[in-house]
Amino acid sequence: MIKKQKFKLKEAALEFKKMRFDMILHKNAEQKVIDLIKISNDEAKVRALYGSSHTGKSNFLKNFIKKHADIIDQHSGIRDIVLVRLSSGVTPKDFCEAILLQLGIKPKAGTKQSQLENQVIEVLKNIGIELLIIDETQHALPNKTNSKTTQKLADTIKNIVDESHVPILLCGISSISKLIENNFSRASEIQLEEEQLFNRTLPPIEFNTIELSDKDTMAAVMQGYTMIFDKLHRQYGISIIKMTSAKFQAAMWATSEGVIGRMALVLQWAIELADEGQQIDFSVLGKAHDAIATGGWDKSGINPFTCSEVDLNKRITTINKFSKRARLNALNKAKSKMKETA
Repeated sequence: MIKKQKFKLKEAALEFKKMRFDMILHKNAEQKVIDLIKISNDEAKVRALYGSSHTGKSNFLKNFIKKHADIIDQHSGIRDIVLVRLSSGVTPKDFCEAILLQLGIKPKAGTKQSQLENQVIEVLKNIGIELLIIDETQHALPNKTNSKTTQKLADTIKNIVDESHVPILLCGISSISKLIENNFSRASEIQLEEEQLFNRTLPPIEFNTIELSDKDTMAAVMQGYTMIFDKLHRQYGISIIKMTSAKFQAAMWATSEGVIGRMALVLQWAIELADEGQQIDFSVLGKAHDAIATGGWDKSGINPFTCSEVDLNKRITTINKFSKRARLNALNKAKSKMKETA
């Protein structure tokens, strides 16, 4: 039998994947989560953390827990900060079961949702947890926006927070805002339930894509990656062209469309594709873009690292025109205009 060859990333590329740098966004988010815990000492609250995929939410959660969580019981592994990651198609009953399983408790088969909810409340009250984090919360939202399942989930979260006095951080993509903002249902009785959750909710933490016009943030991100490459240079001899230049930032923004996770992937792949001793320049980054972005998130046919300045500017204009934020701004302007003419 012929064994399949295993392909591994270069050691330097693997090391790059592990490296992190502090972002202003993460520092602000960290403080808001700490505020959630502090405020909940008086009365437990809920806060949402949401944003598009690959904007750094998961890395933020990992780093926050690593920095702030203390192990209460070495044998059970229970921490004072508990992270529960939901899978697709979760019902309110599944939601309670997922929390119990993460706490090392296997629910009995056939147990009703209300009983599981009470069990979650009792366990949280008795083990001294300071924060419950629910990741991938969007998996608990049904396809039908006016579903009673959504109302039941919101009511379950409200009851857990009220009775256990443990704050909850709900994390996921932007659609989870529907769960707490009372904008998914027309039925008054459902709205009433959702308002009860909304009244227990602090303003959300939002992870957005980076705008090229946000020069301070773009510069800070490139400085962060520069520090990482300085470490890689000392360890592996890897070098890269000046990342803080306007030309580099424009090309990196265009290749990633402002999504920091995509920036990291392109840089990682550039390390993988560079020959030993070769400086990572626009030609190497262009190859990385072709390998990672072209045909995936970028279907424009324009490689930001190898195209002309004219084509690069066209690509930037197109991204700005059709970005989610641009569409939202246009919608808000249209609404304002309608109000003025009404």
